[in-house]
Amino acid sequence: MTTDSDGNASVGKLLRDNYTIREVTAPFGYDKLTEDIKISPDEFGSDKSVERRIENKKIPPKTPTEKEITFKKVDPNGKEILGAELKIYNGNRVRPEAPPVADWTTEANTSKVIKLAPGTYTLTESFAPDGYQYVDDVTFTVNADGSITIVKKGTTDTVVTTGSVLSITDKEDTTPKAITFSKVNLGGNEIAGAQIKIYKGDKAEGTAVESWTSIDQPKQLNLEPGIYSFHEEAAPNGYLVVTDITFQVNYDGTVTVLNAS
Repeated sequence: MTTDSDGNASVGKLLRDNYTIREVTAPFGYDKLTEDIKISPDEFGSDKSVERRIENKKIPPKTPTEKEITFKKVDPNGKEILGAELKIYNGNRVRPEAPPVADWTTEANTSKVIKLAPGTYTLTESFAPDGYQYVDDVTFTVNADGSITIVKKGTTDTVVTTGSVLSITDKEDTTPKAITFSKVNLGGNEIAGAQIKIYKGDKAEGTAVESWTSIDQPKQLNLEPGIYSFHEEAAPNGYLVVTDITFQVNYDGTVTVLNAS
């Protein structure tokens, strides 16, 4: 006999005798009985029937085996980046109200290995290091064999997987910064008539990226982060030409003078 959807089964036309009930196959998700169930003649009631309640133990769900997943955050040259703050959340989106399953700050020349059970996760960058752009959230699936499948990423982001390794290549922050140049005399007044050129790099060579003649107010330029040379082509009447100045435009928009007389 086989139990129905309610767990019931019956058999009729049995004589008042000894019988043995043995479970051959247990319902899905339950342990099979290990002991036979005996029925004796004196258990038959006046209506010649016997009722037995049999309970199977439920099989506890198996905990998925965690997989070692390697995360790499690299620059365009493939070198591990220092200082990116990353978090991983369960599911296909970031849930700030829920605790992340992992969070860490990247270290130079070091990958991060995290144990994750098979499933879908979303990685988010909460802080990008100086000089690099934020990456969009990356949704990925850890498969049963430990491999990774990318579900969603930024259209311009470089995110690749090789087996159990997920690698994100950061883009450099080339956002121009507003830099103000002021040409003044000893009294702090702006000087008109200086012919000025700005070159990319630590020498005033090649083609200037910007050039202008000073007037009685500061000059503002938008320059990408990097090293530049300030070169005065000609000084105003009554003034000497200044020596070339090498300076650096930082990612936070500040300027550092590297070489000046």
